[in-house]
Amino acid sequence: MEPINTYTWFYYFAALAGVAAVPFMFSGRQFDRYVLPRTLATALLIVIYFLGMTRVAGVDFVNYQYAYDVDPTFIPEIGFRALLIIFRSLGLPLTFLLLFIGLVDLFALRRVSRHFGVSFVLLLVLWFLHIVVVRDLAQIRIGLAISVVMIGLTASLRSSKFSFYVLGGSIHYSVLLFIIAYEVCVFVANIDRARMRHRLVFGMIAGTLILGQALKVLSFLDPRIELYMQWEQSGYGRAVESYGSLVLHFVVVILAVITRRNWQRPGQARALLYLQLVGMSSFIALSATSIFAFRLSNALLSLYPILLLMSCAALRIRLGGRPAHAAAAGITMMVMCCALLLRPGSFEIVQRVLL
Repeated sequence: MEPINTYTWFYYFAALAGVAAVPFMFSGRQFDRYVLPRTLATALLIVIYFLGMTRVAGVDFVNYQYAYDVDPTFIPEIGFRALLIIFRSLGLPLTFLLLFIGLVDLFALRRVSRHFGVSFVLLLVLWFLHIVVVRDLAQIRIGLAISVVMIGLTASLRSSKFSFYVLGGSIHYSVLLFIIAYEVCVFVANIDRARMRHRLVFGMIAGTLILGQALKVLSFLDPRIELYMQWEQSGYGRAVESYGSLVLHFVVVILAVITRRNWQRPGQARALLYLQLVGMSSFIALSATSIFAFRLSNALLSLYPILLLMSCAALRIRLGGRPAHAAAAGITMMVMCCALLLRPGSFEIVQRVLL
């Protein structure tokens, strides 16, 4: 059995600290005495996150090191390739580029927490327990592209939003699907008639399922599509072997539906719920090819932590005639965080990030 490396110990210590602090962090500004645990947990998560982002090993790290040191054209996306060239021309090691990506990710997280009115520290905990592992530590380009797009969707000016969308798409082309899906979901969510909204959402889900079956037809857009489809390996060209990853997202949808009447920002929450349904549909539609099912659905489901936080904040429970909103939300969040912490596959990815 391979020994557990130092970073893995650090990561899980920080993760457990974050989970333990969730009930205190959910108390928000009502309890000033909880400022210290919130601050310490946040600082610990950020430090361990940056340690992971300035790594010397990890998933696909060898390929990125080769592209950085030898041949930047090894990376097909022109946006990310340009970043490699810029940092290389400054005489900086790859570690500095990874640190820059980490800073962009955290900045984007801060922006979307304000845009959707959710707690930054709670969003950071959820991000750290799941999305950081499956994306920032394993899919660097997609992670950066999504972060740039998230900065764009918080922009107030259309020109700024469009610029960030174009930049994100140039870093990884797959995020164009996320941009289209998000903007369509926002449009549908703002329609006044509920029946019309429901019909359009059904149409989006049906369209996603149909498009997934026609994936091979789209191979002319990128030769890697057909290459991946012919890659007979588990997790790549073969069919999805387990749908367990959808369980968490299904629970988020159920919680959102239950609490929908108490949403503080119904328009935004509806858009995120619709995006959640489209993301889950994309996983099912692309399940014949694992790599597309996981990667594209992960991109479309990028904002699920925000929907989860909005739904938890909208919980309305009474115990003994007294409201127990904060306690119910904190316990719900802790259960969800524990599920993320024990998520299959996370340990293997974290273990490959060496100090």
